[in-house]
Amino acid sequence: MPQKKILIVESDPDLASQLENGLNDSFEILIALSGSDGLKLAQNNKPEAIILDFILPKMNGFQLTTELKKDASLSKTKIFLLTDNA
Repeated sequence: MPQKKILIVESDPDLASQLENGLNDSFEILIALSGSDGLKLAQNNKPEAIILDFILPKMNGFQLTTELKKDASLSKTKIFLLTDNA
């Protein structure tokens, strides 16, 4: 049985790696460092869930979520939003 996929869209490579390390025993992890790359990976891989940073280069988390919801095959994908108040 193939592992479920989780897409991490996080502009900080260190944080993306930490998230990946915490999840990779149970899921296939995909990582994008920008919103536009995240959209492409989501469209091509149809992950079960997306962990999404709000502040991203090329397309912010809100814009990415809007684009994901327009795609019928991704519109019900679970999205977990990360943000940093600093």
